[in-house]
Amino acid sequence: MGQDGIRIEAITEFAGLGENSIETLMKGREYSGGWLNEADTHAPGALEDLEQRVGRYPMANLLIDPNAKRMRFVIGDLNAPSIDSWVYQTFIKKTTPDRQFFRQASGRSAEAENRFNLEADYYDRIVRNQDEHFVRRMVDNEFGYSRSGKPVYDSFSRARHVSRSPIEWIPKLTLNIGIDISMNSLNPAAAFGQAQAPGRIAVFDELYLGHGVGAARFAEALHQRILERYRAARAIRLWLDPAAAYGADREGGQMTAMEQIAATCGLPVLLPANGSNELGMRLDAVKTELRGYLEPETHLLICSVGCPLILEGMEGKYRYKKRPESASTEFEEQPEKTHPWSDLQDAVQYLVLGIRGRTAGIRAAADREDDGRHSPRGDRPPKGWGSGSRAGRGGFDPHKVGR
Repeated sequence: MGQDGIRIEAITEFAGLGENSIETLMKGREYSGGWLNEADTHAPGALEDLEQRVGRYPMANLLIDPNAKRMRFVIGDLNAPSIDSWVYQTFIKKTTPDRQFFRQASGRSAEAENRFNLEADYYDRIVRNQDEHFVRRMVDNEFGYSRSGKPVYDSFSRARHVSRSPIEWIPKLTLNIGIDISMNSLNPAAAFGQAQAPGRIAVFDELYLGHGVGAARFAEALHQRILERYRAARAIRLWLDPAAAYGADREGGQMTAMEQIAATCGLPVLLPANGSNELGMRLDAVKTELRGYLEPETHLLICSVGCPLILEGMEGKYRYKKRPESASTEFEEQPEKTHPWSDLQDAVQYLVLGIRGRTAGIRAAADREDDGRHSPRGDRPPKGWGSGSRAGRGGFDPHKVGR
């Protein structure tokens, strides 16, 4: 009975599914709310099945006010699953205003909630005796990577590297766009970011149109994205895949992907790291940012709202493919080409290398002002792009201009 004297009747039903599905079990049932225990172990569609049966009890004619809004909820609990789980797809990749996801802190962090109920070395023992995938999920409460491969960026942490709110881009700072494209590529991609104080690179937008898109169509989409979202940018740098400079049929009058981007966007294009496309250097550049090389707590920061595919790649879709049991090593030596994740990760690599340059660039404290003079044409973005002081202070210029 409540303090107001009103008696409340609560009925709770417990059900083990066994061989049944929730859809079968719920048919004809009417509830106020439901609870999915170990939610990730239920089949895909379980949440939807349960959502259809709640908010239906009690019947409207039993209420004092038949028009009153009835309670309606579904709750689930679980340990962090892998990124292949329906939970990741539902609550991380395809979010809606009606569903919320709550994440507890790592058992090893200062914010851990349940340490007082456990032995002092409880999590330490797990860390010592379990493999990395288990520790990531069961101790650090991070989504685990797919068992079909090993994530390229195993140091990536959603708690550390993902912004909790949308990242605002800053018009007075140089807008950098890393672009993965070549003349024969059918999966071009772009990543947008800035070096924001105190030296942190923030990635806040991505562009991927799907398979089968050529250089000309992608260039038009990129130009439109710049006009719609970044017209106020004071300076813009386009950092292209070095392969974009090759592959055109010159005798047939064909332009390279680099020339196509430059002509359509009306902007100079650049090749990061003196045009080197060495994979190891590209991966090291991103790993350097993830671990916060420059200053404490200035690691790479990614916007969850603007970069869902980039985040999926970071969390495991960009991976080293697992080799057969008979192979001499467990994983392939180079990341698997999985579209769109590998394409967008390549774009992030060009973005980071573009901002930091080679070794000296990676050690730089922040992005430098652009000294180029962009020349907008026709309906191109307005004057002001490319203004700023000299980029290579001290005489160091780590990049090669592609146009």
